[in-house]
Amino acid sequence: MKVFLALIHLALLTSGAFSAVPSRYYGLHKHRRNWNPQHAIDQWNSAVGHAYGSFKSAIDGYAGDLHAQMRANNNNNNNNGGGTVNNNNNNNGGSNNNNNNNNNGGSSNNNNNNNNNNNSGSSGSSGSSSNNSGSSNNSGSSDNSGSSSNNSGSSNNSGSSDNSGSSSNSGSDSSSGSSSSTGSSDNSGSSSGSGSSPSNGAKKVGLAWAVRNAFDIEQFKLSKVSWYYSWDTTPGWDNAPTDIAFCPMLWGSDASSFVQNVQNNQDSKFNRAKCVLGINEPDQSGQANLDVSTGCQLMREHVAPLKDQNWYIVSPATSSAPAGLQWMKDFRSQCSDVWDKIDAVAVHYYDISTDGFKNYVTNWYNEFNKPIWVTEYACQDFNGDNQCSDSEAANFHREMATWFDQQDFVQAYAPFGIMMNMQGVEQSNRLTDGNGPNDLFRSIAD
Repeated sequence: MKVFLALIHLALLTSGAFSAVPSRYYGLHKHRRNWNPQHAIDQWNSAVGHAYGSFKSAIDGYAGDLHAQMRANNNNNNNNGGGTVNNNNNNNGGSNNNNNNNNNGGSSNNNNNNNNNNNSGSSGSSGSSSNNSGSSNNSGSSDNSGSSSNNSGSSNNSGSSDNSGSSSNSGSDSSSGSSSSTGSSDNSGSSSGSGSSPSNGAKKVGLAWAVRNAFDIEQFKLSKVSWYYSWDTTPGWDNAPTDIAFCPMLWGSDASSFVQNVQNNQDSKFNRAKCVLGINEPDQSGQANLDVSTGCQLMREHVAPLKDQNWYIVSPATSSAPAGLQWMKDFRSQCSDVWDKIDAVAVHYYDISTDGFKNYVTNWYNEFNKPIWVTEYACQDFNGDNQCSDSEAANFHREMATWFDQQDFVQAYAPFGIMMNMQGVEQSNRLTDGNGPNDLFRSIAD
């Protein structure tokens, strides 16, 4: 009965631990929630550790009763040594927890060590994360972009290269952000000798996977899905898929998990794709919250060296608040040595206008002249009450997925969010029914 009750306790606590996925609050001119992804990991480990303690206590109690009965039945044992034993015969040895004959002296102590591993480094966003998903900054949980910035569609410019993909070309091809080429050549601005993007023209969809193994990820590997991330340095569970690319993330200032799981373990089964994501929203106080100089140093020390091993490097991802664009411009100018090794630029976007979203992505491409990875987005207004209905969100996601697929400079995209509790984002953006992908996700990824 004790074991049965402990198992129930374990199930309740671990199910509650899934609620540790980060809450998401954004604002164009205000900071969103002060969630730290490490908190989600700590909650998870605390819950599992507490449940395990209860379970172990019940097992130990049961084992103690069993041992007592066995000792009562083994009264012919000889215990030699000094001290006290609770047997009826010749109790001469130290305190003894054994049921064997001829236990000589001393106390035998068996210690079981249960170590919970906290991954630092990721996200967020989680992601999982993580991660998490990965990093002390992570959870594989959801992490986010700041707010929605309302960018008018300007800049259909030249200087934008038509290509997505991975190979490196210098120079620029004239195109207005729409690019009509297929294939895999990367664009101007990306450095030579880079690894390959895990996505391609037909399979750009990524899974922003913040829930570890709460859902069966295999059900989400639809025809357009080629990669996933967790806002962390690992997916967060050992039997996570390796037949689609996993991209670890250097989430923030604590790089210990990144060093352990990525830099010093490049041949790990989860690092086969050799794709890495940079810092998560360094412009946001509730996220990585790093000045440009610190961001440069972290990327220079931990991410840029991976280029020599043919990793594909994606930039830090700023929020879509106005400060995000400026942070990235300053990053480019203050650490050009790191910038030259970046293959693609990551963006986040939260707003309700598809035209605004298209213009935002196009403007970033024209500004930085590198392929774009949209690693978080949803039909969500964090600055007003104009939220998306179910039908509006469905139209938003489907239109953007179609557009992303048509733009060769958009190399990868990962919508938010694959979770039941959307953590402050409208439920109309939810991509799961609790058992697997819902119709909205299928319309995006299949």
